[in-house]
Amino acid sequence: MEKPELYGKYLLIDLISVGGMAEVFKAKVLGVSGFHKIVAIKRILPSFSEQKEFVNMFVDEANIAGELHHHNIAQIYDLGKIDGTYYISMELVDGKDLRAIFDRLKNIQKPIPINMAAYICEKVLAGLDYAHNKTGSAHMEMNIVHRDVSPPNILISYNGEVKLVDFGIAKAAGKISKTQAGVLKGKFGYMSPEQVRGLTVDPRSDLFSVGVVLWEMLAGKRLFVGENDYDTLEKVRHAEIENPRTYNPQAPEALADIAMKALQRDLKKRYDSAESMRRDLQQYLYKLTPPFTYHDASGWMQEIFSVELAESRKRMEEIQNIDPAALGFDIGAISRSQEKAECVAAETAQPVRTPGGEEVSTSTGEPEPAREVKESEKLRKPVNHRFAIIVAIMVCVLIIAAMAGFHILRSLGANVVELNTDMNNGALIDVKANHENVEVFFDGKKVCLTPCMLTAVGPGKHEIRFELGGYISERRDIEVKAGDALKISGEVFKPGVLKGVVMLRSDPPGAEVLLNGEKQDFLTPGVLKSVPVGVEQKLLLRLGGYAEKEITFNLERDEIKKLDEILAPVAPAVKVVTDPAGAAVLLDGQDSGLKSPAYLTGLEVGRKYVVAALLDGHELASETIDRMADQVLTLSFPLKPKAAQKGVSAAKTGTLEVKTTPSVSIYIDGKYSGRSSPASIKIEAGRHEIKLVNPDANIHSVTPVTIESGRTVSIEKIF
Repeated sequence: MEKPELYGKYLLIDLISVGGMAEVFKAKVLGVSGFHKIVAIKRILPSFSEQKEFVNMFVDEANIAGELHHHNIAQIYDLGKIDGTYYISMELVDGKDLRAIFDRLKNIQKPIPINMAAYICEKVLAGLDYAHNKTGSAHMEMNIVHRDVSPPNILISYNGEVKLVDFGIAKAAGKISKTQAGVLKGKFGYMSPEQVRGLTVDPRSDLFSVGVVLWEMLAGKRLFVGENDYDTLEKVRHAEIENPRTYNPQAPEALADIAMKALQRDLKKRYDSAESMRRDLQQYLYKLTPPFTYHDASGWMQEIFSVELAESRKRMEEIQNIDPAALGFDIGAISRSQEKAECVAAETAQPVRTPGGEEVSTSTGEPEPAREVKESEKLRKPVNHRFAIIVAIMVCVLIIAAMAGFHILRSLGANVVELNTDMNNGALIDVKANHENVEVFFDGKKVCLTPCMLTAVGPGKHEIRFELGGYISERRDIEVKAGDALKISGEVFKPGVLKGVVMLRSDPPGAEVLLNGEKQDFLTPGVLKSVPVGVEQKLLLRLGGYAEKEITFNLERDEIKKLDEILAPVAPAVKVVTDPAGAAVLLDGQDSGLKSPAYLTGLEVGRKYVVAALLDGHELASETIDRMADQVLTLSFPLKPKAAQKGVSAAKTGTLEVKTTPSVSIYIDGKYSGRSSPASIKIEAGRHEIKLVNPDANIHSVTPVTIESGRTVSIEKIF
C-alpha cells in the first residue's frame, strides 16, 4: 500500500494477500496511551459483504478459531464490522506458507529436507489433535473437522513455528452457516475420498489431507493433480496411490509408511486420530541424532528466505515507528471510531448475532429479520457469576427431570412418543427441525411432528427421516445405546436452497458447456459447482462437427452426480481406439494430427477410407472401410510391439529442454515425466506429443515435436 489506511482502531499498512473473497493486511493496533500491536487483518471484500452465506462462513471462522488456543493454530483476536465491512483480527505469522515454500524450492531446484517435512506434519497434527478434541464453554464436544488442510493453510514462521490457519469452512457443531449438501469446499487435490463423494466427514478426513502433504514432501511432486477439476476429483475418488519411495528412494521407509497409512481409502485402515499419527512421527523425530527441533526449522527457513527475512525485519522496524499523527490522521477520530466499532462475541448460542447485527438461526443457517440495536443493549451490565451458577444448576436439574419424567410431560400434553412400551432402559431422543410440524419417520414409520420427544428407543442402528410438503427431505442414520439422551435437529429446505456438484464428461471431450443457457468457463471434462438441488436443470453441450446435446436432470440432496455423455457426429465418423493409447491416427496415409482415442469426423457417405494407427516401437495397424455409412464406426487396434532385430542397437536418444513461465508439469505421449519446468529430459528419438500442464494457472498446452538422435529440441513459452 502506498499510504496506510485508517480502519477503526487499526492502521492497515501492507497488503499481504488478496483471495477470491477476502484480503489480508499487516496492520497496527492503535490503543490508548500509545499502546500498539502488529496483527493481521482479514477483511471481506466489499462485493461479498452483502452475501449472507459468506458472512456466516466468515463469522464461523472467528467463532471456531476464536475458541482455539494452541501454539500450532494461529490465534484469532477479534471479529467485528467497520464501515460496512466485516473483519477478523488475528495473529501475524512472520514467515511463509507451505505453498510459497514449495514454489521457492522448485525455483532453486532443491527438495525440502526430509526431517523438516516430518517436523511440519508433526506440528500440524498437534494443532489438529487439539481442535478435534476441543470442548466448548459448556464442556460439550465441538466436533471440529478442518476440511481444508493444505499447503496454503500451513504457515511456517522464520522462527520455526508451524501454524494452522483458515477454519472458515471447518465442520463444527453449533455453526451458523450449514455446509450445503454436495458442495465441495476446500482444495480438490488435498481432499479425502469421502469428502469428494459428499459423505459425512470426521477427523480422519483431516488425517488424509495431512497424508497428502507429507507424501508430496517425501516424493517431491504433487499427488492428486489432473488436467482439470474433473480429473483431479477422479484421482482423489479412487485414491490409487503409489509409495512415495517410488519417486524418491531416499525417503525413509518409516515416513513413507506413515504417509501411506494416512492415505488409506478405507477409513478403518487409516489412523484413527491425529494423536496416533503424531506419535509415529514423533518416534521418527526422536530417533534422530541430534533431534530435529524448531531451531533447525528456523535455521533452514532463514537460509532459504534470507532476503525476505532481512526485508521483513527492516519493514517491522519501520511499522513500529509509524506515527499516525505525522501521517495526518486525527488521533481523536481514532478513539471515537473505537467507540463506534461494532464487535461481535464469538458465541454459538441461539440466536447468534453477526457483525452486522443480524440474528442468525443456528438451526437453519439463515439470518432472521434484522432489528435495530438500542444503545441500552450495547452497554451490558457486569455478569453476576453467583447468579449465573444458580441458574446453571437449576437448568441441569430441569434437564434431568425432563429426561426422567416423560410420563409427567405426556400428562401435561407434551408431544412424547414411547416407541417400546416394554423397555425400561431405552434411549431418549429430543427431535427438532428447522421448521415446526415437520413429519418425523423413525425406521420408516411416521411417529410424530416436530418438536417431539422419542422415548424407550431400542439400542442399535436406526433411520430418522424428516419430511415437509414442498421441501427437500433429510434422512439420518443414527446409532444409539441403552440409556442415551440425544438431541437431533433435522433440516428440510425449499428446492434451490441447497447446492450440489456435477462431474461432467463428454465423448469426445472439449465440448462447450451451457447450464440453463449460461456458458460455463470450461470445456469438458469439468466440474459444475453450486448447482441448485431439487430444481430441474438444463445442460447443453456443443462441439463442432457434432449435434448439440441437451440433458435435463434434477440433482438430489447429498448427491454428487456424474454425467458421461456421448456426442453424435453430424456427418459420418470413425472412432479410433488403440491399445496402448496415444498412437498417431492416419487417414488415407496422412497424419490427422490426432492421437488415439480419437474421432475422425466430416467423412463422406459411400466413400472408401484407409484408417491406420502408428505408435513408436509398435507395428503399423490399419483397416480399410469399403463403404462409409451414415453412422459412427468404432475401430479398435491392438498394437503389437516390434520384434527385436539382431545386430540393431538400442534406440537412440535426443534431449528435450522445456523452459516456461510459470512452471508446468511435463507429460510425454500422455504419461507424466515426473519433471517440471525448467527441465532437460533424455527422450527416445522419434515423434512425440509434449503436454504442459499447470492446473493452478489454468495451463494445458500440447506441442508435437520430433526428436533426432543426439540433438536437442527446446520448448520455451511464457503463458
